[in-house]
Amino acid sequence: MNNLVVTPRRVLAGTALGAVVLLTGCGMLGGGGDEPAGVAAPTVSSSGGSSTDAPPSAAPSNEDSAVASAAPSTEPTAEATTEPPSAPTQGPPEAAAPSPSSDAAPAPVETVAVGTCTAAMLTGRIDTPAGAGGMGSVHRAIVLTNASTAPCTTAGFPGVSAVTAEGNQIGLPADRDNSSLTVLTLAPGDSAAATLKQGSGQNHGADCGTTPVAGLRVYPPGATDYLVLEQHGESCSATSITLMTVGTLQPAQ
Repeated sequence: MNNLVVTPRRVLAGTALGAVVLLTGCGMLGGGGDEPAGVAAPTVSSSGGSSTDAPPSAAPSNEDSAVASAAPSTEPTAEATTEPPSAPTQGPPEAAAPSPSSDAAPAPVETVAVGTCTAAMLTGRIDTPAGAGGMGSVHRAIVLTNASTAPCTTAGFPGVSAVTAEGNQIGLPADRDNSSLTVLTLAPGDSAAATLKQGSGQNHGADCGTTPVAGLRVYPPGATDYLVLEQHGESCSATSITLMTVGTLQPAQ
């Protein structure tokens, strides 16, 4: 019968604790340490000895990849153009004069603006038809004729007043009647006429201030110059009496 050796539990526990202490002191357990980083622990061979093979090479660093990608490109760049500067631009060639053609359209005729008939363009006279007198007044006509070489226009009432031989105005100018206005274009040689009614100063007695008349001063409508048409007679110098009435210019009969 075999004899069993019974080892007390305390002896086993002490033996195990001693083994742990021994292994820690020999560096066989990894835990703490001052072991340099990056150094691989020796591997245990099948025969129980440690292996002295060189550690595996480290993986390539990302920094090397970044440096490689940032390297300057070696592709050739386009060469600068060396074309000579362009010659200065010349002005457009002069247009050739068109050759005369029988089919060319005639040049347009410029229209000349027709101006107002002035006294310098006109001549005048006073017409007294037969049987024009009656009831203390006389109906006459002032006739104005375009004596210039250009047409002119006139419309409205002429200004009429009696003057002395020295050219001084006598009394009031003629009143205007209710005749309608007509715009007239007088070609050279054409005439226009305005009716003129003249009263007698004798109808007003001593209040008239009777004064001899040498002519009538006539301003064409819209003009600032005047004509003096010869007429002899008498007029009132009183500024309270009007002896004449004039109408608008109409085509002469």
